[in-house]
Amino acid sequence: MKRVNGLLYLIVLSIFSLFSCNTPKGDLHLNEEEGHLDENEIILSKDQISEMKISLISIDSIVFYDLIQTTGRVEVPPQYNAKVSTFFEGFVKLIFPYAGEFVQKGQKLFVIENPKFLEVQRDYLESKALLHMIETDFTRQSSLREDNVTSQKNFAKSEAEFEVAKARYKSLKKTLEIMGINTDLVSPDNMSTEIVVRAPISGNINKIDISIGAYLHTSDIALEIVNLDHPHIELVVLEKDLSLIKEQQEIFFQLQNGRSKTYEAEVHLVNRTIDEESRTASVHGHLKSPEDSKEMSSGMYVEANILTDRRYVLAIAEESIVELNGRFFVLQLQLERGEEKHFTAKEIQKGKSFEGRVEVLNSKDFPKGSSFIGKGAFSLLSDGLSSGHSH
Repeated sequence: MKRVNGLLYLIVLSIFSLFSCNTPKGDLHLNEEEGHLDENEIILSKDQISEMKISLISIDSIVFYDLIQTTGRVEVPPQYNAKVSTFFEGFVKLIFPYAGEFVQKGQKLFVIENPKFLEVQRDYLESKALLHMIETDFTRQSSLREDNVTSQKNFAKSEAEFEVAKARYKSLKKTLEIMGINTDLVSPDNMSTEIVVRAPISGNINKIDISIGAYLHTSDIALEIVNLDHPHIELVVLEKDLSLIKEQQEIFFQLQNGRSKTYEAEVHLVNRTIDEESRTASVHGHLKSPEDSKEMSSGMYVEANILTDRRYVLAIAEESIVELNGRFFVLQLQLERGEEKHFTAKEIQKGKSFEGRVEVLNSKDFPKGSSFIGKGAFSLLSDGLSSGHSH
């Protein structure tokens, strides 16, 4: 090939004088009318390759996965998310935790007060005393019935009264237990207008929607507890991709928190019901590392790739490929002469990309064992063309 002398400005002007005697020789001309690169050489010396930190790479066989790109959110299972309300209305007297604080299951959350709570305790004590009296009479009637002293009618009446009294007593006792009142401690001298609401699960207080002095109705949500020990990701997948997704497929995702860390999960459940408006379905993924849950909060937005089909392909590092006018080129090593290496731009056909590697669809156009410029290819090709246009 004809060698065309020229200087490639590969280094900043402040240190240009250090390398002006060792710049690459050769230009690449972009023929805009015919849409191709004229195959002129770029020749680099050993010192230039070292100074430019140019690396040589090859086309290798690697495992490729087909990717389905999607988005979603970090969520927690329903059993680890509690919206706390109360079965009984009253005024909020005390609030114990702060928003964001971790609480254990059974820990005090807040206290509500209502004079009507006294009525339940009074009714309980009355039913307890009445049950004892009716039970005594029923026991007596049972004995008389065995001795044929009392009538069947009197026995049946006594039995019915006993069952009604027992049901009322147990109902009131259960009500007090739900209120959190220890029935063993309730007495005429020990009744309270307050009840304590406790945490139904362990977790962090997500938000508090009550304040001291406010009246809390049974339909009101007082606060929310979220346990992030078992978060999952809920992804949205287009209808056309749903048939490609199966359980146990790998998921790689990132959080939108300013960090570039990639997390791993796997498909745990695929919802086959299609939303009629969006034409999408949900995919439920479980984290592979429990430690990752410490870096997540419910509601975080995620961007994810679901890995579907696995196959071996011939691929090259993405950094070695340069796009020019919608076409893609690499710099292939043609020959070595002394301490010089001769490179020529060759067009490649790009396939799919995965983890910084690009599938080479026309790999048969390159002899086995061919070497290419990795890091630095962009500067050489772009500057070579710039120099070429100057002629």
